[in-house]
Amino acid sequence: MKVSTMRHIDRWAGVPACFLLTGLRRCDDLWRWLRRRRPPEIRRILFVKPAEQGATVLAYPALKRAAEMVGRENVYFLVFEENRFILDVMDVIPEQNVIAVPAGSIRSVLVGALWALWRLWKLRIDAAIDFEFFARSSAVLTYLSGARVRVGYHSFAGEGPCRGDLMTHRLIYNPHLHTGQAFEVMVEALDASPKDLPAMALSHSSFDGCHGLTRSGWPCPLRSNTPTPENGRGHGTHQLTIDAIP
Repeated sequence: MKVSTMRHIDRWAGVPACFLLTGLRRCDDLWRWLRRRRPPEIRRILFVKPAEQGATVLAYPALKRAAEMVGRENVYFLVFEENRFILDVMDVIPEQNVIAVPAGSIRSVLVGALWALWRLWKLRIDAAIDFEFFARSSAVLTYLSGARVRVGYHSFAGEGPCRGDLMTHRLIYNPHLHTGQAFEVMVEALDASPKDLPAMALSHSSFDGCHGLTRSGWPCPLRSNTPTPENGRGHGTHQLTIDAIP
């Protein structure tokens, strides 16, 4: 399927889908509040990132962090079939935990998505993280995965495309963060209270988001707004060492 076709579908079908599911989510939240249900213990984590091989590579540190939290056998990844090979190469999670959706045509995407959701419902996923920054289709899949804890970007004041209100842990997209760092922050948000978000207290060491991407260590300069002793004003360049993929 062409990228332009995907964008049209995401716009014209994604908006009403997000609107309808937001209404369903409101009813579900009310029902859970009346029954005084406690937040679930996170034992299985799903990542939703259908497209973009390069961004999937940058998710390596976030995947490792999730594997540390629940074990690599309990980490799952939803991706388009043509992009799954990069996950097999990184070998962060078991091959059988990669849920691939064919993207050859509209029909194959729909059938594949339904099959993927059926499998996710059987797995009883506890937490789902939407790695897409602005897409509506990924937000819909994240909600329909059945996960009670859902992390993703939210348009609080019209900063981006409207994706409804489908996330329990809502974050704001920060263009000053490296993509790898942003992915790591989303994993760390699992331990945060939804009432405190999008504000998060993170140590500076939480932003070592470029490690583990190449087979030979090399410095990775990242722009930061954090004041440093060298400049005293911020916008410093921090040299992060990139470790090797095992």
